[in-house]
Amino acid sequence: MARGSRRGRTGRYTPPGSKRPVTRAAMGLGLTSMLATGGSALVGAVLPGTAAYADGGNRGGNGCWNQSQGNSGNKSWTCVKGQGAPTGATGTTGATGATGATGPTGATGATGPTGPTGPSGPTGTTGPTGATGATGSSLGPTGPIGPTGATGATGATGLTGPTGPMGSTGATGSTGATGSTGATGATGATGATGGTGPDFIDGNSAGALLSPTAAYNYVGAGLSSTEADVEQIVDSGQTLDTLYVYLSQSPGGNAYWNVYLDVNGSSSFVGAISTTNPAALPLSAPVTLTPGDTIDVDFLPSGSPYDSPAAATVSWSLGP
Repeated sequence: MARGSRRGRTGRYTPPGSKRPVTRAAMGLGLTSMLATGGSALVGAVLPGTAAYADGGNRGGNGCWNQSQGNSGNKSWTCVKGQGAPTGATGTTGATGATGATGPTGATGATGPTGPTGPSGPTGTTGPTGATGATGSSLGPTGPIGPTGATGATGATGLTGPTGPMGSTGATGSTGATGSTGATGATGATGATGGTGPDFIDGNSAGALLSPTAAYNYVGAGLSSTEADVEQIVDSGQTLDTLYVYLSQSPGGNAYWNVYLDVNGSSSFVGAISTTNPAALPLSAPVTLTPGDTIDVDFLPSGSPYDSPAAATVSWSLGP
């Protein structure tokens, strides 16, 4: 063990591993306490002005050694228990010494430099992928269908909702097939005879052609240049106002036929025609006929500076 340090003859001692010195009296009390508590080392009487050491001195034949302290001539004997020294009687416990003053706090030592960071260890290899576990079973079987519940009571009829807007007109459907002809209905009863209508007096050229060069073309019961040859006799009294004329051939160009109505030899101009369409020529005044009167129609061709009309057959009818 390392030797403690001492400072001259002041009576203070600094134990190994400590920075604070202690008095020799305190050392004596500590050694006495060790004897009282059965310590493993027995320390002999400590003379005043000496300090006990456990690291040095001459070992005696009985297991003890002594330590000289400076030039004072004082000695302390240290004996190891069980090495031949007899156990002395236990001395009385000395009085507790006064507590020494607290020494000053030592300065904090400088922080040592941080050591270098060690290199990272190599990355371990990836372990093998574990085997895929077995696929669990799917859903269990569908349970049986439960019985149908009883039909609930019919709820009350709700209020009628408002009428919705009219939809757009749909496309016209295709025409259906024509149905078969129905059976002929029974003949209806004959209606009452209507009132007697007005008589028409008719005349025609009997197939003969009007002459564009003749001075007169009288037409009644045929065609003649002599009026008496073709006059027709009226068999019933009546009043008529329109003469209807039809030519088989258009007069052509700017030609036309002048038409005259002759009653009982008296002639009156009715109008001119230049078309093959039936012409309705109104009389200037209605004519009243009585039974026995004679009647015919005279056709005179247009003259210079107008063209002569084409020859044509003609028919006429005097009516209302």
